[in-house]
Amino acid sequence: MAKKRIEPVYRYEDCRDLRHSWVRQSDEVLYDEGNVALFTRTVECARCETLRVDTYKVPLGGRHLLVRVGSRYRYATGYVVKGGYDVAEMRWRLFERTQLRVVG
Repeated sequence: MAKKRIEPVYRYEDCRDLRHSWVRQSDEVLYDEGNVALFTRTVECARCETLRVDTYKVPLGGRHLLVRVGSRYRYATGYVVKGGYDVAEMRWRLFERTQLRVVG
C-alpha cells in the first residue's frame, strides 16, 4: 500500500472552505460635494479575525443604489499562503484529510 503524506491541519480551514463568517463592526458615511456619498462598511471574520473594508458609492437624490467601488482586506497572521492552493484544490485536500481521519 502506498504511503500518503498527511498535511498539517490548517488553522483557517473553515474560512478557506466555507468562506469567512462576517460580522459587521462599523459603518461610516462620507459626503462628497453634497451629491454623492461614500459609504464604508467594516466587517470582521468571527473565526479568523480577518478584516474587510468595503467602500460603496451612494448617489444622493437619485435611485436607491449602492455601487461597490472597492474592498480592502487585512488578513489574520498566517492566513495568506504564498504559492498556495486555489479554492477547489484546498477543498479537495480537506476532503482527503477527512477521509484519512475516518479510515485511519
